[in-house]
Amino acid sequence: MVVWGLASIIIGEALVGVRDLGFVITGAVMGSVLFRLIVALALRGGLNPNDLKLITALFVFVALVLPSLLKRVQQTRRGVQHTKWVG
Repeated sequence: MVVWGLASIIIGEALVGVRDLGFVITGAVMGSVLFRLIVALALRGGLNPNDLKLITALFVFVALVLPSLLKRVQQTRRGVQHTKWVG
């Protein structure tokens, strides 16, 4: 339960991306709902409960990595656009 709670908070923080208290609480609730929805869909789809640990770990990993990856891609695009105009 503790791991699932932490996963929900991490997912919510990745979704919101803002450190304001109201947004963090909203993000934690959204992350919890999204995480439970994914678990329910996986179990309803016939996924073995033992494999569920792997799927949830991958989902949390993607939620952690995706925001920084998207930010890096946006910065790269801005840098490329900036160099086009300068050059």
